[in-house]
Amino acid sequence: DLWIVESTPNIEVTGIYIFNRYGQLLKQLFPSQGWDGTFNGKPLSSDSYWYKIATTNAGSKAGFFALKR
Repeated sequence: DLWIVESTPNIEVTGIYIFNRYGQLLKQLFPSQGWDGTFNGKPLSSDSYWYKIATTNAGSKAGFFALKR
């Protein structure tokens, strides 16, 4: 499975950032680039992770998700 964030007609995504619980940046994605839950080629453990989505016209959006294996 892949997690993909895409722009919409109203919101243009410029970057996606994924962090672990300690604030370490795990992955920086470009719009429409998928992420498969890996870090340095190895699967991450089931846990909570945080994201920040940067946009050009809607500020940035942040939240968290649970990665399940």
